[in-house]
Amino acid sequence: MSADSTPRGSSRQVSDSRQQVERACREFQRLLLPSAPSDAEGLDRFAVSLVAEWRGLSSAETLAMEPNENGRAWKAFVPDEDLATAEQVGRYYAESRRPVLSELRQWTRIGAPAYLRWLSIDVARRLRAESVFDFGGSVGAVTSAAASAGFPRVVLFETSKEELDFARWRDARLGIPPPEYAGSGDLSGYSGQFDFGSCFEVLEHVWDVEGAVQALYGLLKPGGVLMLTCSFGLYPHPEHLKRNVRHHGHELDLFRDAGFQPVTIAGVGIRYPTMWFLRKPA
Repeated sequence: MSADSTPRGSSRQVSDSRQQVERACREFQRLLLPSAPSDAEGLDRFAVSLVAEWRGLSSAETLAMEPNENGRAWKAFVPDEDLATAEQVGRYYAESRRPVLSELRQWTRIGAPAYLRWLSIDVARRLRAESVFDFGGSVGAVTSAAASAGFPRVVLFETSKEELDFARWRDARLGIPPPEYAGSGDLSGYSGQFDFGSCFEVLEHVWDVEGAVQALYGLLKPGGVLMLTCSFGLYPHPEHLKRNVRHHGHELDLFRDAGFQPVTIAGVGIRYPTMWFLRKPA
């Protein structure tokens, strides 16, 4: 999906201390980019050079083609986002060039996006999950980190073939144990197979939200847990759909209608307004 719309920044977005957030982000970065420098500038240069190598371009060329790439493409495929159609949205995700560098660079920064992804790894560990997935996981940051962390089975579900191709190439390039790389179309072959799943800032992009939530429910084993964030109220915004604003403030109704039960996770002290932990009843 798109570059993350989660607000960047400070401990005002999360209840843990700034020091805890920074330590968590650094661990996530080490899991995702194990051979990268540890300083912020070095991490960013490493991310740029990695995407440049994959695209077969120089770093300068890679940087020049990236700014606001998804915003420009969105307008090209969806001229009037207030009147977006399913066909336009489908063509956009199938045919547009994805902002791969923007996706990867956000994990080199200290802030809420990287921290929340680290938290998904931490919660999966707490739950002693063996099989985990990330739905709409773009370039595979969560799944690569989970594979590096040693989870026995990890699956990336993503619509974009380009982003799946980059995730597969990057993991091989960096020596990360390969997750499974799967499209997010027909998921019936994965029903009831996962102890834990995550879905970050995806549902606001999806044409059939109810169907997507039902699909997430179906992926989990009985008793399995989903960590989910979404931003239905953030509109207008590139790739977010006006038709989904109706779910803003009614997210729990949407999740309960699919069968989920909201839960709290022992030891997790984060407070984040658009994040939920949801369990599939045993």
